[in-house]
Amino acid sequence: PPRSTLFPYTTLFRSLEVTPVVLRLPVLLVGTVSVWLFFVILDRTVGRRAAIAGALLLATDASFVIATVYDFGPVVFLHCFLLAGVLLLLNFERSGASKYLALAFFVFGLALWHKALFIWMFDGLAVAAVCVFPRRVKALFTPRRFVLATVSLCAGALPLIYYNVVT
Repeated sequence: PPRSTLFPYTTLFRSLEVTPVVLRLPVLLVGTVSVWLFFVILDRTVGRRAAIAGALLLATDASFVIATVYDFGPVVFLHCFLLAGVLLLLNFERSGASKYLALAFFVFGLALWHKALFIWMFDGLAVAAVCVFPRRVKALFTPRRFVLATVSLCAGALPLIYYNVVT
């Protein structure tokens, strides 16, 4: 893989013997954070019982576990960034604090920078939000918030934007 893809592992590779545990444990921990984020999102939106059931189902889902344990980063980080962004958007929706909106779109930008295929997840999230919650999205949408979200997304994706402009 390109050197930038291995960046999180550079320190591990320099200080530890490269073993399956050194390769797999960091992404397994990120996958664990994803399960926790999923639990928190469900707990805040549909209740504790559904959150427990959903987190258990996700943690035992074969495709999620395999993608998490045998992936070297892109998929597991995309899941984590998506869930973190959704949780931040929930915080924004409940509090109205622009910092949560900015952080959510910054995290989405990081996901785009990490792997541009995140655009499919991001587009799906946006279409679903507009289709399922059209009144709430319309009530929260203002030109100022749109600019803030766009700038934050671009800030998170700045390396990707820079690379595409330069090349």
